[in-house]
Amino acid sequence: MEIILEKQNLLDLVNGTSVCPAQVHPPTVANTQAIADWKKEDLNARLELLLHMEDTQKQTVITLTIAREIWTRLMETYEHKDVASQIINLKNLVNMTMSNDQDTPKFVESW
Repeated sequence: MEIILEKQNLLDLVNGTSVCPAQVHPPTVANTQAIADWKKEDLNARLELLLHMEDTQKQTVITLTIAREIWTRLMETYEHKDVASQIINLKNLVNMTMSNDQDTPKFVESW
């Protein structure tokens, strides 16, 4: 997913490098345009993320309003960096068996 976001020049939005410009008072044309441009790019990033998610994943991020929040939620939910989690996941994967009457996509999704 990161490579897709990087190719679309959207990775900075999801990793927090690019943040919405603060609104200045009184508003200026340049500031208003910068905010509008950022929001448009954020919308593109959110759309790209949602297009690559399963319905069950979408349910966990439906209330989030910016791409960074969605990305963070997905990373917290699905990325397992610690060794113990990786070992448990590997054991679960090795011990999985598919029955003859089971649907392959559903079996893979259950992992």
